[in-house]
Amino acid sequence: MRATAKQAPSGTAMEFRILGPLELSDGDRLLPLGGSSQRALLALLLLHANEIVSSDLLLDALYVPVGILAAVGIRSLTSRLRRARTRRIEAILVTTCCLSSLIVFAIALRFASGAFAEAYVADDSWRAMQWLSSHRNPTDRALSSPGAGQLLPAWAGVSVYVGHYSETLDYFQKIRNVSEVLKPGVPEATVRAFLHDNGITMLYWGPDETSTGFQPATQSYLEPIHQDGAVTIYRVHW
Repeated sequence: MRATAKQAPSGTAMEFRILGPLELSDGDRLLPLGGSSQRALLALLLLHANEIVSSDLLLDALYVPVGILAAVGIRSLTSRLRRARTRRIEAILVTTCCLSSLIVFAIALRFASGAFAEAYVADDSWRAMQWLSSHRNPTDRALSSPGAGQLLPAWAGVSVYVGHYSETLDYFQKIRNVSEVLKPGVPEATVRAFLHDNGITMLYWGPDETSTGFQPATQSYLEPIHQDGAVTIYRVHW
């Protein structure tokens, strides 16, 4: 497959070839494209020619099965080796890439079959987050389990103390902080100080949060403002 770009300074049309080895030609002359990372990025941009490519799409490209990206550069990696050794290396790389792709495919099937409960949200949790999205304050910050914390920013527009591990600074330390504070027997003053110091204005309390043993319904500084099924949302009064 070829994509023709605007004319090069030499006056000839430049061509990007993406079927087979990725190549850039200026007339009869092939131009260098850099390393494998640059080639993978260029291939992604060519596949979305004349489109705005967001940073999220570039990051999502990292999750493309390894076998697809490896096909772009496998020849260039082995072109300088002797033929017998090249064949062995190519066989190993192709086998590894195929296995990697099968693992990714198997994980996708497991998710589709419902094997991972965290990939699905109960109706009461969904309704509570929808309610919160229209009743929150711009400065609100919620405390919840990490599972709910992954969803609240996107679905309810609320900042959280603990969310997705890759988007939460000091994730494991914050998990430990919560487990030390939200448990039976901790003095009220300690809990209130923790909530105040971390700017927490709301508690999202569902089944995962209930397992901590902490009972927000018995705390005078926590006001229930919404309840749906097993989920209750509390407003914090410092």
